[in-house]
Amino acid sequence: MIKPVSLILVLSAALYSGPSMLAGQKAHGSEDQVLEAERQRFAALVSADVPALERLLGDDLTYVHSSGGLQDKPTFIAPFKTGKPRYAAFTGEDMKVRVAGDIAVVNGMAHVTSIGADGKPQEPFTIRYTDIHANRGGRWQLIAFQATRPQTAR
Repeated sequence: MIKPVSLILVLSAALYSGPSMLAGQKAHGSEDQVLEAERQRFAALVSADVPALERLLGDDLTYVHSSGGLQDKPTFIAPFKTGKPRYAAFTGEDMKVRVAGDIAVVNGMAHVTSIGADGKPQEPFTIRYTDIHANRGGRWQLIAFQATRPQTAR
């Protein structure tokens, strides 16, 4: 089994190996399609739309939260099945997409407001993230996500 960090390193090497690697390799999708999948995922997180999450997340998902917690797809989706949203807001910013064949890497920032155990929105926070999408049957699915909270200026 490939570990998430190994997968990110291999994909990064492929994407940064030069223009010849990327030339003409957008056969199954474009940056716009990947960004739309990102927007749909953010909306599904806020609305606790389990069918949308099932469709947008690959079965082999590894999801590393900004807290360092690691989840697979079933573990990540399980809390949403209660019908209670876990996020009051999840919006992307400064998202950059690089497509190489059937793989796309997205770097961006997201502004997140989670919902606490008391059902109330928590203090908003910002994450920087890298995620990897795979084009499977013409549909982009998230297969790896890793987030970190940027340090603030002191």
